[in-house]
Amino acid sequence: MSVYSKNAVAAEVGRRTVLLVDDEPAVRRVLRRVLERSGYEVLIASDADDAVAVADRHEGPIDVLVTDVVMPATNGHALARMLCDRHPGLRVLFVSGYPGGSLGESIPPSAEFLHKPFSPGALAEKIASVLEK
Repeated sequence: MSVYSKNAVAAEVGRRTVLLVDDEPAVRRVLRRVLERSGYEVLIASDADDAVAVADRHEGPIDVLVTDVVMPATNGHALARMLCDRHPGLRVLFVSGYPGGSLGESIPPSAEFLHKPFSPGALAEKIASVLEK
């Protein structure tokens, strides 16, 4: 069974909420579509300030933050620290087109990381793995 199978993933996931943060509009559109097809409720933000505002307005829990590491103004790691302080239990998945080792201190060594480009199945599988922890 494919982890990208809409019904299988939706049944496993229930209605989990993902906050997706990426400064590239095309990337946000594609990832939103992938996540919604996988059964997630998706909140979208274009940068750290937008993400904090979206999270503050959202009335339910946010299960996973999926954030680009390299963004203008505030990087993904700083954003994750801010949101985790406000939303205890929030899980984080960092994504980047840069190799993990070249990001320096932008992400902690133990952080969950997915290198761009990735397949829809790889994203769904990685989020499921993050949610299991």
